[in-house]
Amino acid sequence: MADPPFKRKRMPVGYRFHPTEEELVAYYLHHRLKADNPSINVAIPEIDVCKFEPWDLLAWAAKLTSVIKFDDSECYFFTPCDYKYSKSTRLNRTTSLGFWKVTGKDRNICDRDTNNVIGIKRILIFHEERFSL
Repeated sequence: MADPPFKRKRMPVGYRFHPTEEELVAYYLHHRLKADNPSINVAIPEIDVCKFEPWDLLAWAAKLTSVIKFDDSECYFFTPCDYKYSKSTRLNRTTSLGFWKVTGKDRNICDRDTNNVIGIKRILIFHEERFSL
């Protein structure tokens, strides 16, 4: 299958993909949920975080898209929610070698024009589980 035209385009020298938190929620997530712009899936791929260790995520995200080259330690991707139990709201954030844990306070993401809260930012850190033999 041939690459779509938008995948073949080269970005100008110095181009970096660093959207603001407001742009991530108001534009990318909004259009992703509406499924009305297929280029969103190219710009930000979907990866199940818990199927990979953190040191493997950057390489895996780079394989999924040829438009954006990840030459720094920051990348963006959508991840589906995985709940611990079928009727639970608790998220399962375990991987084969550890787990992701929320740290710090949740921070609101606000619309610049209306100052309404449009999302919440949570910081996750990865803890490697210690296995004893």
